[in-house]
Amino acid sequence: MKIALALVAVLGASSASAATYYVGENLQTQNMINLGYSGTPVKEQGARSGSFVNALELKAAYNPIEEAHLRGGLPFYFATKDLTGTSRSALGNISLGGGYAWTAMSDDKAWTYGLAFTGDVFFPTSRKLEGGAMATINPTTDFFKYSPKTTSATPTIGGWLSSDMITAKLNVGYGYSYVQGTGVTDHNRNTFTTQTALTWHALPNLQGNLEYNGIIFDNETKTGLGILGSTATKKWRHAVVPSISGNYDNVQAALYASVPLDKSTRDITNVAFGLNAGYLF
Repeated sequence: MKIALALVAVLGASSASAATYYVGENLQTQNMINLGYSGTPVKEQGARSGSFVNALELKAAYNPIEEAHLRGGLPFYFATKDLTGTSRSALGNISLGGGYAWTAMSDDKAWTYGLAFTGDVFFPTSRKLEGGAMATINPTTDFFKYSPKTTSATPTIGGWLSSDMITAKLNVGYGYSYVQGTGVTDHNRNTFTTQTALTWHALPNLQGNLEYNGIIFDNETKTGLGILGSTATKKWRHAVVPSISGNYDNVQAALYASVPLDKSTRDITNVAFGLNAGYLF
């Protein structure tokens, strides 16, 4: 709460504005370098005590033209031995991608609306068992980032409608993953993702956001996500994510909490916290 109040006070003092920063898919991406932190308390699993898992992700985006952007991500996690029995600090799956956004304005200039096409490729740089645990903890946002020995392609289409006070958006996507390993019976995996979000533009440079993120797994993937001892194996994983985002001149920040709604994820954790901070150029 202290961090949130400080964020409101600092960002509210600036007159500059930036695009809303979402935890899920961002439709309009500016030139930026961003460092994200997430922390997740994990419930006690069997003989193991509870654990607190930390993760960092360095992200960057560049717009070669106004409508299109290129982007990349470098995730990293820190897990104590209480998570899977081994203390581990390791790289997640490096990603490269981009997107194209088309925007228009209503005749009375009261509304802006648009469509966006985005996509990423996640390379199999996550190699350790703990990466599978990381993908299980926050599957709606982290599944592709940390799934071990897995290459994924994730095309997404989205649309939004925005006024001076509110923005509403919807994204749907497909994820194809190829899982390496001699003991894997089905190397080809299919997932579907969705995100809806509603934003209140409290100030030109300060927003309150509410996201709903979901992911649907195929049977083989669903079974494999029992790595942390969850007794439920639901295909549909979903979470609600309230956040505050904004900017002070060229500095952008967002504070959020992700609350899982499905039993499979709630068997592992009740909430994840995160902070994103970056520089716009």
